[in-house]
Amino acid sequence: MKKAGELVALFIECGVTHATEMNVVWGDKAAKRYNRVDMIDKGEPCEVVAPYWVLDGLVVEKGLLKGLKN
Repeated sequence: MKKAGELVALFIECGVTHATEMNVVWGDKAAKRYNRVDMIDKGEPCEVVAPYWVLDGLVVEKGLLKGLKN
């Protein structure tokens, strides 16, 4: 865990940042930034399970979403 923390700190020092949003609506924009845990329909609200990571405006690691349907 210590090594992982050191790597994350190094990435942040190099300019990699993560998204802070907690909820999004599934659509084309979200699909470029996230993978889905389950089937989500376009326009459906979603909860962020893991954030996406960005460097110089480019997504370097997609985040993870789950739908809010019951």
